[in-house]
Amino acid sequence: MVDTFERSAARMDAIAEELDRARQHVQTAAVRFREEQPPNAGAHAFAALGHLRRALRLLDDAAIAFAQRSAPTAEDAEQLDLAD
Repeated sequence: MVDTFERSAARMDAIAEELDRARQHVQTAAVRFREEQPPNAGAHAFAALGHLRRALRLLDDAAIAFAQRSAPTAEDAEQLDLAD
């Protein structure tokens, strides 16, 4: 079970890193707009979107992995040997 928790934690770390990269690109885009450099600002905004999409993909993967281990009812959990 500890291995499962560590994998989940590693997934969350990867998601946080992607979101942080997105934040950095958005901040850079703001600076570039203030410097009246719209092409450069747009490139950073586009990169931020890429990092957001990657974070969402990682979240989707985590949700799918969770769904594979979860049971809708306590009875199902007992049958699948998932009960705590």
